[in-house]
Amino acid sequence: MGVLRKYCNERGIRIIGDIPYYVNYDSAEVWTNPQLFKLDENKKPAFVAGVPPDYFSATGQLWEILSITGIK
Repeated sequence: MGVLRKYCNERGIRIIGDIPYYVNYDSAEVWTNPQLFKLDENKKPAFVAGVPPDYFSATGQLWEILSITGIK
């Protein structure tokens, strides 16, 4: 990220905050490096991303993707 930040800063662009990073459960990242993710004894995700119920969805949403909290 250092090169990108420098490039942007030289052009008057400031990068603030962060970029959310989600990984699909069936991705190459998870299957080639399962030790990096919190998977249960059956190699299923212990944590996935989603949102609780709200005005837009009475049941909430379960996105079935590993969230950053799922990475060890």
